[in-house]
Amino acid sequence: MSVEDLAAKWSCFGRDVVEVDGHDIDELYDTFCRVNIPEKPVAIVANTIKGKGVSSAENNNVCHHAVQLFKADGDQDQPNQIQRENKCLKN
Repeated sequence: MSVEDLAAKWSCFGRDVVEVDGHDIDELYDTFCRVNIPEKPVAIVANTIKGKGVSSAENNNVCHHAVQLFKADGDQDQPNQIQRENKCLKN
């Protein structure tokens, strides 16, 4: 999903905007500490990649939008057809 220039959009609403690497915990922590008592509302834009670090899931929408269902009889050990077709679960 493209959000184009999300920082610019928030800035138009009068927010101070800070962009960070959403996968960098130290950068996130430092940012939260720095904007703890802001002069005006702050928007923190944490840029991330869906599924980062899991090769079969990284930027793979199937892994993030698939409905996970089980057979009607409640047997969770036997996944239904939807789960078998989910490319995320094949690895």
